[in-house]
Amino acid sequence: AGAMRLALAHLAERGHRRVLFLARYPRLAVTAARIAALKAHRGIAAEVLAVGTDRALFDRELPRLLRARARPTALIASNSILALWALRVLRQEAMTVPGDVALLAFDAADWTDLTDPPLTVLRQPV
Repeated sequence: AGAMRLALAHLAERGHRRVLFLARYPRLAVTAARIAALKAHRGIAAEVLAVGTDRALFDRELPRLLRARARPTALIASNSILALWALRVLRQEAMTVPGDVALLAFDAADWTDLTDPPLTVLRQPV
């Protein structure tokens, strides 16, 4: 929950008011705590896209949400794999990071600085 509050503060300082949390495993205690912190944050409208390992669902739902009238201005991925999935969808939608949408991920993967653009990551060494 504390890490989610840090992420939201980081995004709010940059003017983001609509955030979409990409949740891989929403029933995990850590993910549930992040979702609770996201929904409790004042000043940011938040949605959750829970996808598990269903990439087809992700590929169908994320573009729909990005095309919505009140589309998210920032995405928070519960791990770096979902951030990679998001980067691919954003490119397909001709959207840029950070120009059109901010992207932040939770993870400790060493390769996250190799993406284009490099990911903003809340590192959680395990």
